[in-house]
Amino acid sequence: MPNEDKALQYGKFILLGVGTFLLYKAFTKIGILPSKEEKEIEKAELTNGWLPNFWKDSLNAKKVTKADFTQKASIFYPALAKLINSSFGFWNDKETQIYATFKQIKTQASLSFLCSVYFTFFKVDLFNELKSRLSEDEFSTILKFTSKLPLYKAKL
Repeated sequence: MPNEDKALQYGKFILLGVGTFLLYKAFTKIGILPSKEEKEIEKAELTNGWLPNFWKDSLNAKKVTKADFTQKASIFYPALAKLINSSFGFWNDKETQIYATFKQIKTQASLSFLCSVYFTFFKVDLFNELKSRLSEDEFSTILKFTSKLPLYKAKL
């Protein structure tokens, strides 16, 4: 009899654990609780590279030189901005083209400069544009890559 009581207690404990897990998954699925990707997106909004003026602050603090941006500013960054924008489609986006574009960015300061150039051309914040156009998984892939970028100097 005592063994049956213990078995019943273990069964209730396991059932409670499984029920809690299923509720958590259901609440995450319907949006009551934030998903892992949503948490990453919220965290990324605060990082330096997504701020369009971070590169200017870096320049003023002498963390980067004007040459880091002016040599590429006239061709490279506008081309990247246009490539990202042309990747958005009505029904389907060219995610691999967007990923390839971001792999060309080597620092958070460069990402910030790209955000600034994108805003100049399209009058839209790049972070929010990507967030609204891509799925959470696709956007999370970009965030994982950009979060690993060094602030000022690319690692050789």
